[in-house]
Amino acid sequence: MEQIILSQYSLKDIATEITNQLFTKLKEDTASPQKLLNSAEVAKHFGISKLTLQHWRNAGTIKFTKIGAKVFYKTEDIQALLTSKNA
Repeated sequence: MEQIILSQYSLKDIATEITNQLFTKLKEDTASPQKLLNSAEVAKHFGISKLTLQHWRNAGTIKFTKIGAKVFYKTEDIQALLTSKNA
């Protein structure tokens, strides 16, 4: 049996690649009725900074999903927030 030795750096690269592929799949999955937006997209949509968006997350103002170190938002949750702000 052949042994393969991976350095910590190699493992980190592999984990990063797997995570990136999962993110790509989640965003491209057209079978899912939910589209995921990243923090930059949501901040731009609302015309706010990423820090303000983080404060909204911490305060529970906006729902989010965290995958690894990345934060995503469902379009339906963004729409619900817009609706509640306009009500």
